[in-house]
Amino acid sequence: VVKLVRHRPTSRKYAMKVIQLGCSEQERKQILIEVKTLHKSSVPGIIAFSDAFYADNAVHIILEYMDCGSLAAVLKRHGTLPEPLLARLSGGLLGGLEHLHRELKVIHRDIKPANVLLNNRGEVKLADLTPGS
Repeated sequence: VVKLVRHRPTSRKYAMKVIQLGCSEQERKQILIEVKTLHKSSVPGIIAFSDAFYADNAVHIILEYMDCGSLAAVLKRHGTLPEPLLARLSGGLLGGLEHLHRELKVIHRDIKPANVLLNNRGEVKLADLTPGS
């Protein structure tokens, strides 16, 4: 579950990803890997990590807010996208993937339109870095 939250002192918007914890050790390991990967990935093609905390049997991850939503939502609203725009989106994604692979030795195993986020500045960023999700 992802919620829009606002930092009260600055009024800045953030996305808060809430992951309810089950009892699976594998699930806990995947969440920890995602948080560590986000923390190490301060690059343009990866969603920016701000903070994480545990409360109410859930992990809350505070992330950069991308005001245009996912590529899946944009495609649903507007239909197909022109090829030059797709080329620009692809270039942004490749930078993020290159960082994950070369610098962190992480493979994003769930690249799909729902995990590609966009904002009104034309930036495109990868999200949901949980391995095998």
